[in-house]
Amino acid sequence: MEELRYAAKEDVLEAIDDAFHTADELDESGIKVVYQPRDDEMGCTIRLFGEVTSESERQVAAQILTDVLGLPDVDNRLVVQEALREEGPGFDKPVRDDTDYMGEGLELIDDGVVNDEFGYSPPDHPIPETTTEEDQDHRH
Repeated sequence: MEELRYAAKEDVLEAIDDAFHTADELDESGIKVVYQPRDDEMGCTIRLFGEVTSESERQVAAQILTDVLGLPDVDNRLVVQEALREEGPGFDKPVRDDTDYMGEGLELIDDGVVNDEFGYSPPDHPIPETTTEEDQDHRH
């Protein structure tokens, strides 16, 4: 596929679209591909814009262009958006947001189960000091 870089714009964009669509580890819905012809041995420059859910997805998109399709000049401007993570490929369960944890924590505090967000509840009476035999030998 090394000759793809010299192919017509429509053929290059179609090959990219097909490759992105068949990659299980990539959600191409947030990716915009821009083709720019060149007058040198590179053939064309492919620019990627948009948002992906992880750095891994960002790298996969670029590797598909360079390693799979043989396009040597890729300008990867994809941005990783953490807010999109729960919708990204490979996530079986949605990621809970902080408001869920805060709400549960406040309920536990209100119920007297815990006294702070870390789950620490101090004892309601003094804890006896524990000593070992070695400690007792040093005191005498």
